[in-house]
Formats: sequence, C-alpha cells, structure tokens
Amino acid sequence: MRAVILAGGRGNRMGTLTDSLPKPLLMVGGKTLIEHVLDALPVSITDCVVVTGYRSGDIVSFLGTNYKGRPLSYTRQKHMGTGGALCSAKESLANENLFLVVGADDIFGTGELDKLLGKTASYGITFGTPKMHSPYGIRFDENGYLTGWHDNVPAATPRFYGVGAYVLPPKVFAESFHRLGNGEYSIPHSLPRQPFPVKTCLMEQWLPVNTPEDIANAEGVLGRQDWGTNSTARNQ
Repeated sequence: MRAVILAGGRGNRMGTLTDSLPKPLLMVGGKTLIEHVLDALPVSITDCVVVTGYRSGDIVSFLGTNYKGRPLSYTRQKHMGTGGALCSAKESLANENLFLVVGADDIFGTGELDKLLGKTASYGITFGTPKMHSPYGIRFDENGYLTGWHDNVPAATPRFYGVGAYVLPPKVFAESFHRLGNGEYSIPHSLPRQPFPVKTCLMEQWLPVNTPEDIANAEGVLGRQDWGTNSTARNQ
C-alpha cells in the first residue's frame, strides 16, 4: 500500500517558528514532525508520496528520496485544503486499490495507523473536545460506518472528531471535494457523500501539534514510558 503524506502547509498557528522552516521540519522530542509520521507508518506501506507546498525544497533536501529503506517521491500542492493536497497526488494513486493519507503534523502511537488498514475505506477519529473549536461532530451507525455530521456543536461539548488519517480508494477522486467557506477543499467533509462505505476507527494515541504549546505538551507525553505501549488515550 502507498501512503500520501500531506506536508504543504506553513502552520500559521506556530507563529515565528515557521518563518524560515516548514512546519513538518519542526523538532518535537528529538526528531522532526514528519519523521514521527514516517516512523508511525504500518510496515505494509511500500512507499510514500509527500505533498509539499511552503518551503518545499527544505523538506525534499532533508528527507531525500528514501527514508529508512522506504522510497519517497514528491508533488507540489496545487489547491488549498486537505482535498486540494490529495488531488495533487492523484496521478500517483491511480493503480492503488487503497492508499493511506495522513498529515505531516500529527504524532501517532505505535500501531495506531495500522488500525485503519483493512478491505474498506476508513477514517481515524477520536473523542473529546477539540482544542481548536470546530462546530462539527462525526455521526456513524451501529457498525461504525460514517453517516454524516452533527452541525453547530457548542465549543465545550465533547464529540467524535477526525484526526486527519484515512484509508481511501482512487474512486474518491470521481467527484470534486467539498469546498469550505474559506476556499479550502476538505477530505472529511467529502466522505459522507462518497459512493463507498467509510468505516470510522478510534485512534487512542494521537497528538495534534498545531501551536508552540502543543510542542511542549507532545514532548511531555512522548517522555512517558507508557506512550506507544498501551491503549490509554493521549489526545487530551
């Protein structure tokens, strides 16, 4: 299976930290964010397509064409948002039955991304209150298949929400991605209308890294002996 790593954003919420460095190359716990992502990939991932944008040359120069024996290729992001980034890798995915998609700015515990692998499309989710408020919550049926969204969820209300990790088939490109009000094309908002079922999958060890404070929090969690060794949730 091939993986697509979405690494095109600048990371404006990081402030001056990304003035001269792309967000995927920020150091967290002794290695870059994108190295954390690459190290968390399932062993069945054969190679990766890295979608770059802001300061793309820095990422290419840092990683090269091979990471720990796994070939890397690159493409430039042409449109905004996760959907826009994924579409930039479309030509590289035409012959895949399924492919993994994950952002370059999240840290997953050992084995978490393996949970997404199977014979159907899947969507990684978690439960809690998002630090960056979103008015949406995920709805799914009794079998765990995505059915839609809860709209206008109050800011302090716990809900199921996505972690930015997916397994998808090439037919996801058959229709245009949902366009948000800010002009970005969104993968998650496009999933409920797909002609194929999407299974939700609970991610229990996931660290979003969007602000300098998140870096400090992540380094504290990564230093715990139980990180990556059990199913204790780490998304708080």
